[in-house]
Order: sequence, then structure tokens, then C-alpha cells
Amino acid sequence: MQVTPKGALILSGLEFSPKSNLCVLMYYASPDEILTRLEAGFDANSSHLKDVENELRVNVQRGRDFGAKHGADRGLSSTWNDIEEILQRIQLLADEIDQAPQGRHDQKDIEHALKAWKTLQAEASNLETELVDLRDQVAGLDLPARQEWNALAQTFEEELRALLVCAKTLRIRLELQDGRSQEEVDQFIRDVLTELRERPRPENVDASTYELEYLKSAIEIAHEKQESLGFPVIIKTLFTWYENPEERVGRTLLVPID
Repeated sequence: MQVTPKGALILSGLEFSPKSNLCVLMYYASPDEILTRLEAGFDANSSHLKDVENELRVNVQRGRDFGAKHGADRGLSSTWNDIEEILQRIQLLADEIDQAPQGRHDQKDIEHALKAWKTLQAEASNLETELVDLRDQVAGLDLPARQEWNALAQTFEEELRALLVCAKTLRIRLELQDGRSQEEVDQFIRDVLTELRERPRPENVDASTYELEYLKSAIEIAHEKQESLGFPVIIKTLFTWYENPEERVGRTLLVPID
């Protein structure tokens, strides 16, 4: 039996809450279990990435149709050509990152994939610039056209955000492997779980989900500090890894409606 930082008791995997007088399951995964869940999440993310890429292709065609209908004289169609080319490069880079070896990996391949990630970030910035320029062009159209654009822009932003989140998740997998053997990966996860169990878990958050998200934040921080061994002090809170600028379009694509 042990006392948690919240004052709750842990007994054979059960947490006794003094406030509720109830014993509830407080799940702590083993390193093997959490690594299996992490890999399953990476696999699901890879599948989702393909779906998002397909949706973006559909929305690019919708953009072309919009340009032909409302802005042939404004060059809107040619702008969509540029957007499509950038998206194609982003998708190729994402696929390259996704194909990086897992398990017993080659460090050179991991480093190559991380370079591809940096290139992807640069392409994402280029894409944002094109989209903001396109939005500014659309702002001069009539009300019905702007309404139609906003419907397209909202969908496009959602899919683009999903694409960048998927790409970010691929990067986390690379960062876990970067500079570590499989044995060191296992030790890193054990260290993270040890640290996690010494910290209070936020209320109303599923324990297994919290473990996984905590691990992802830990991977990022370790990589940012270039620590391939050991475990740095975790200073980020739950889910902050979703809040990085590269994961979202910096400025909304919507235009004002009179």
C-alpha cells in the first residue's frame, strides 16, 4: 500500500478516494503494455493520415471549381495549382516519415526521416502563406461567393489541421527512436512511468489516456533537450503537445460576411 500525492490510497491497483469513499481502478501500464498501445496509436495515425490526404485532394478540387466559378480573372485557379503542388510535397514527405523503420531501427534512417520532418514544416509554412493570400483575394468577392468560400475554407482548415497533427504524431515516433536502442527505449518508458506515478493525475481524465499523452509529452521534451538517455523533468501539462504552432493554421481562412 502507498499514499499518492492526492492523499488517495493505492492498494493492488485500486485507488481509494477519501472524498467518494469508493475504490476505483487506477490503471498503470507496464512498459510493454504502454509501448504496445503507443505503436497501435501510431498505426492508427498512419491509416488516418491516408484518409486525410484523400479528403484534402477532394477539397483542392472544390477549390479549383470555386476559382473557375468566381475568380478566373483574379488568378484563383492558378493559386490552387500552387496549393496542390505544396500539398503533394507535404504528402510525399509524410509518407517518407511514416515509412521510417520501427523496432530495431537504423539511426541513419531515423535522422533522414527527421530531416524530412523539418522540410515538411517549411512546406506547411509555404502552404499557409498561399492560403492567406488566397483568402485576401476572396475578400473582394460578392457576398454569395464569400459565403461559399467560408464553407470551403472551414472544411479545408479542419483537414489541414488533421494532416499536421498526423504528421506531428509521426515525428513523436521518430523522436522516441532517435539516438536510442530498443533497450534504451524500454528503459526510457520505464523512467517515464516511474515519474508519472509520483505525480497527481488530473481529475476527470482517463488514467490510461493520461499515461499515453504524458509519455508523448515526455518524448518531445527529451528530444528538445537532446537527451537520449535518462528522463528530464516534465514541465508540460497534459495535452500541451497539441498546442504547438506548426499544428494549426496561424490565421483563419474565413472572410468577413456583411
